[in-house]
Amino acid sequence: MLIKGIDFPEALLRAQIAGELVVFAGAGVSHPPPTSLPLFRGLAQLIGQHSGLQMQDSEPEDRYLGRLRKRGVDVHEAAAQILLNPESEPHDLHRLLLHIFLSVNQVRLVTTNFDKHFSTAAGDLFGSEIDTYFAPAIPLGSDFTGLVYLHGCVGKDPKRCVLIDEDFGRAYLTQAWATRFLAAMFARYAVLFVGYSHNDVVMNYLARALPPAGLKPRFAFTVAESLGHWDFLGIHPLVYTCCGGENPHQPIAESINEWVKEIRSGFLDKAQRLRLIAESQPPPGGEDADYVKFALTQTHLLQ
Repeated sequence: MLIKGIDFPEALLRAQIAGELVVFAGAGVSHPPPTSLPLFRGLAQLIGQHSGLQMQDSEPEDRYLGRLRKRGVDVHEAAAQILLNPESEPHDLHRLLLHIFLSVNQVRLVTTNFDKHFSTAAGDLFGSEIDTYFAPAIPLGSDFTGLVYLHGCVGKDPKRCVLIDEDFGRAYLTQAWATRFLAAMFARYAVLFVGYSHNDVVMNYLARALPPAGLKPRFAFTVAESLGHWDFLGIHPLVYTCCGGENPHQPIAESINEWVKEIRSGFLDKAQRLRLIAESQPPPGGEDADYVKFALTQTHLLQ
C-alpha cells in the first residue's frame, strides 16, 4: 500500500496488525535534529580526534576504535560523554516508531543505538514503565516485549556498550549472545529496519544472524541506489527519495507518521475514507487505489 509515496508491502501491514512485527532501529534515527547525534563513523572520528591516530578511509569503525583502545583511549567513556549530550532530544521518529504499537505492552523495538532517547520517548508516550533490556542481559529473541538495547546504552553502563572489535567479537562470535537473540527473533517475527544503510558495520555483523530468506519477512527503508545490497541480505527494500533540508531522510518520518495515523484511526474513520474514495470520480489512483485494495483484504472493512 502506498503511503506518502513509499510502498508498504501487505506482509508488513499484516505483521503489524497481527502483533508480529519488530522495529529494528539504527543510528540514522538519532542523527537528525533535534537529536543531532553522530552516526557510528562520526562517533568514532570524534572519539579519536585528539589521539593522533587517524582512521583509514576503508577501515571499519569497530577496528579503528579497537586501535584507539590499545593506544590507551578510554573509548567507552568518551562515547558516553559525546552521546549523553543534554541538548539532544528525541526526534519525532523515536515517538512514531513506538506509536506503531498500540500499547506499552505490545512494543517490540530493538536498537543498536547507545543513546537513551527511545526510553525517554516511551515515557512521554505511554506514561508508564516499559520493559527495557540492556546487553548482554537480553531476553529470548523468540518471546519478548519492550525495548532491547542490543549493543548496550551509555545511560546504563558505558563499559558494556558494543563499540570496539573485541566487543563485537564477543557479542556475535565467541559468547554470541547477540547472534542467538537475533537468530531467534528473525525466525519468529517480521522485522522492519529503520535508520540503517546497507554498508553499516552493524549490518555486517547482523548478516551473520539472518536466517535464509523465505521465513519471516524483513524490510528496510532505503534509497534506490542500494537495492541490490538489501536483496543480497534477503531484505525487502522500502524505497524513498531523499529530500533537501536538514534531514534528507524526512520522507521516512512522513510516511511512518501517515501509517501511524491509519493504525490508530477507528473503524468509522476508515469507513469514512473508503466512502469518500467511492464517491469520487473514477478511477481512483495512487494511494487511494492501494488503500481500497488493502481494505478488501480486511474482513472488518470488506463490507
